[in-house]
Amino acid sequence: MADNEDQLKRAAIALSKMKQRLLEQEAKSNEPIAIIGMGCRFPGGVNSPEQLWRLLSQGEHGIVDVPDDRWDMDQLYSDQRGAAGKMYTRKAGFIDRSGYFDPEFFGISPREAKSMDPQQRLLLEVCWQALEHANIVPTSLRDSDTGMFLGIGQNDYGLLQLYADDYQRINTYDGSGNGFCFASGRVSYVMGWQGPCLSIDTACSSSLVAIHLACQSLRKAESRVAVAAGVQLMLTPNVALFLSRVGALAEDGHSKTFDAGADGYGRGEGCGALVLKKLSDAQADGDDIIALIKASGVNHDGPGSGLTVPNGLAQQKLIKQVLIQAKINADQVGYVEAHGTGTVLGDPIEAEALGVVYGQDRASDNPLYIGSVKTNVGHLEAAAGIVSMIKAALTLKHRQIPASLGFNQPNPHIPWQQFNLKVATELTPWPNRTEQRHAGVSSFGMSGTNAHVILQQAQEQAPAVRSIQNNSPYVLTVSAKTEAALPAMCRQYAEALQGLSDSQTADFCFTANTCRSHFAYRVAVAANDSEGLIEQLRNPNLLSNLSSPCSEWKKPKLAFLFTGQGCQYPQMGRDLYQSEAVFREAVDQCELLIAAHAGYSVKALLCDEQDEDLLKKHAQPTIFVLQYALSALWKSWGLKADFVLGHSIGEYAAACHAGVFSLSDALRLICARSRCINEYAIPGGMIAVSADVDKVQPLISPYADQISIAVVNTARSLVISGLWSALKEVMGALEKASLSYTQLNVAHGFHSPAMQPALEAFADVANSITYHQPKTAIISTLTGQVVSHEMAQADYWVKHIRRPVQFYPAMQHLISMGAEILLEIGGKPVLSGLVKQIDESAKKSCVAGLVGKSDSRMEIHQGLAQLYQAGLDLDWQVICGEAEKMKLPTYPWQSQYYWVDPAANKKQNT
Repeated sequence: MADNEDQLKRAAIALSKMKQRLLEQEAKSNEPIAIIGMGCRFPGGVNSPEQLWRLLSQGEHGIVDVPDDRWDMDQLYSDQRGAAGKMYTRKAGFIDRSGYFDPEFFGISPREAKSMDPQQRLLLEVCWQALEHANIVPTSLRDSDTGMFLGIGQNDYGLLQLYADDYQRINTYDGSGNGFCFASGRVSYVMGWQGPCLSIDTACSSSLVAIHLACQSLRKAESRVAVAAGVQLMLTPNVALFLSRVGALAEDGHSKTFDAGADGYGRGEGCGALVLKKLSDAQADGDDIIALIKASGVNHDGPGSGLTVPNGLAQQKLIKQVLIQAKINADQVGYVEAHGTGTVLGDPIEAEALGVVYGQDRASDNPLYIGSVKTNVGHLEAAAGIVSMIKAALTLKHRQIPASLGFNQPNPHIPWQQFNLKVATELTPWPNRTEQRHAGVSSFGMSGTNAHVILQQAQEQAPAVRSIQNNSPYVLTVSAKTEAALPAMCRQYAEALQGLSDSQTADFCFTANTCRSHFAYRVAVAANDSEGLIEQLRNPNLLSNLSSPCSEWKKPKLAFLFTGQGCQYPQMGRDLYQSEAVFREAVDQCELLIAAHAGYSVKALLCDEQDEDLLKKHAQPTIFVLQYALSALWKSWGLKADFVLGHSIGEYAAACHAGVFSLSDALRLICARSRCINEYAIPGGMIAVSADVDKVQPLISPYADQISIAVVNTARSLVISGLWSALKEVMGALEKASLSYTQLNVAHGFHSPAMQPALEAFADVANSITYHQPKTAIISTLTGQVVSHEMAQADYWVKHIRRPVQFYPAMQHLISMGAEILLEIGGKPVLSGLVKQIDESAKKSCVAGLVGKSDSRMEIHQGLAQLYQAGLDLDWQVICGEAEKMKLPTYPWQSQYYWVDPAANKKQNT
């Protein structure tokens, strides 16, 4: 009996687990799809989703006369309907500059660009802009399962090339430049995507079908990111001539959807793209979600009264299926972006199909609004579904339904009252009858393929409460693939920064720095507010001093230069200690260790007002701690030194950074050095002399047991050091030889015979330290060469106190090893000036982290800007800290005109 009960329990548990797995699988198969980015180019000068919303919300349209560079309307127009070889309308929706393209950006040669269908060119640019609108770095998707789903259906450019009479014109690029499969394939190829890639032609429903297939691919995990797009350009009059023969076009070029005066549709062209992810992935990635795709479906009219005649029953069937899949009630859909061609036959069939499904038993105060973007931009045919989707998503986001233009008198063949249908004739607030807003999108192909999508509003996120410190420095990076595009990008950013608050400015910089590609031509600016950034971006001299473009494949080699003694000053670490957590933690760590070794507060020396004599007494440990904390801060920001070099006591921080000894041992060693010199060294001083060694050596030779050359900074800059009595004699000799000199403000005669009494006591400590081979190439200023095992010995550090600093040969060796960027780490830029004297070519590669007693935070952020301009990659996620993504201007294309032989174009136009 007990065994039976156990079996039943186990069976119940197994059944419960199976049900749970089925529920989880069903949830995955019906998970909402997030729209996280949009790109577009539509009639009316629309080049972004924001510009499309402006056009829609202001009730404007983009229908114009056929441009002179498209077709010869004097030859093609006739006011007689049905005339052979003629069309009876002069208007349609055209985009600007359809023949222009920026091939260099995509690595395409001008010769190939000329053979490429402008639809392919347009698609590349719009897809890139959609990814940027989604705040995805396009190159980050290379080799990923990103899918490309394209609706396309017109091959006008191919008519001008492949099907022209002159077969000798056909070249090696014409095939891949014009085939539909190559349009989607080229995007995946250029972007480096490895997910599904499809070109779909179902006539006017093509791009909505593409969206449906993209959603399926995401839910089946074939793709993690999907780009769904549609493109249509009217480059020849052929299709317009066909449509004129069948009477499908409106004479005035305007679609008057659902109006009694509807007389056909107005044609349009353009391109749109959506960036899609599963909702769970979008949320995990922190994406800005514009709207959600709840459900979608596709079917066919089947048998009917004609191949091109819509089938209302098939439309109803599809909409019901999608509604069931969405798991919402019909009256929760407040608006449907209809196919709405404005034809006598199509409008009543579609309106009734919508009414039967969405309008039955609908409350009187809850009308179903229907409308069509075709009244604004024309019927984009293969791209009709994508522009409808973008409009519907914007409608949900802005909680407003734009007017459907040309609606003056309701079509009498539509049962408006029966189904409670309504057309917005002005910008109308979204009805607030339900907690969530839903919109439908319909698209029907002349081939009989129908598509329907249900959208849902994105969950509105409460603005994050963040404390942005006043006057906190911002660094903004700007880059482009070509020299000409860089100033255009600067202008766009300057305009977009206007009027931003502190938190918005932080978000702007965060987005630009982390969500945009970093190209070869680059500049960065640092400021305390948006006005300061704008001022610099608009400075005509900003780009004048830029060096050659950075290499996208080979990053420049970086060297950390650690400054020696003399760079200290009171409170040199105060600003960074207060504002930078990594710097503060490093100082606090050193504070505890030094208090144990030496019994005083190095934090107080770095951050508080102190007597300069006290700071001078403990200068060596204080400088080390500043350099250690600075290098930790730079490292946290993504900088990894290829080489390190330290000037005199700067070599302690350099060696610690390279892993020669631990922080604890480094502090024991530097504190012992300071203590031993203070207690045992003979009082002395140092003098900087502007002369070469050959001229100075004879003057100091008589005092070899008291003074010596302590530092060789450049070929004509050195320092002599030792006992004051001998130094005074040498100063007289220097004056007689007309050699300029400067007495240095130091407490001792470092690197001279005055140090000899301190060596024995220091050696006792040096021998107790644990040493390691350096993990980073370190150039010794004791030998002037790269060292390894030599530095991992106590004897090296004993000699280091007494022997001269060979900075000049060390720097020469560093430069010969290929160091291209030199970052000075210390209280002020002492070494940077010396480097410029040693190597003129290094002028633009020297960066000083701190420059003196002003605003340390601003100085270090200006250093970040310089390093970025020099070509280094930085961890902007860490640098920018707490911020959110926002929509920024997209890449400014630097386009040129590429077109097939004008003679062939003229032949088609006539």
